[in-house]
Amino acid sequence: MSLAVRKAIEADAAAIVRVGRASFYDTFVNLFTSHDELERYLNLTYNADRIQKSISKQNNSYFLALINEEVAGFAKIKKTSRHEVIKSENQSELQRIYVLKEYHGCGAGQGLLDAAIKEAQELGTGQLWLDVHTSNEKAKRFYEKNGFSKAGNHTFTIGAQTFDYYVMALPIKVSTYKI
Repeated sequence: MSLAVRKAIEADAAAIVRVGRASFYDTFVNLFTSHDELERYLNLTYNADRIQKSISKQNNSYFLALINEEVAGFAKIKKTSRHEVIKSENQSELQRIYVLKEYHGCGAGQGLLDAAIKEAQELGTGQLWLDVHTSNEKAKRFYEKNGFSKAGNHTFTIGAQTFDYYVMALPIKVSTYKI
């Protein structure tokens, strides 16, 4: 099994839509009381035109994880994104990191997180932050294993439902070594 991580381009939008819809659905379907609200959110958030525009924005970076050349997951970083609970001037947000369930445990998530951290280092980010649903124990353990710690709480509303999240942050060490 070979793993590769690369930056995504606009032509990758369809693959990101496929992974995003499936991963979000698998992770959050049990939290929704209304299947219609979930479908509306997926249709709004994961459509090729919207993703293509997002990829083209200068403040965003997308990465793809490929296992045996098949897209297994993606990550999205908002290069400059401040959260009030984080005490750092320079902040970047890891807005999405999704891996298809059939690729869990293959290293795709770690590869995407490593790419995100490297990007944050290159940007001179002081803190890389993300939010994770309070009930997502597997994700919380993954982030904690990689040095993230809880920095606060956050809520997100979809339709009539409000979801509780933890804000987690990772101090970024910027290398001063120059070649």
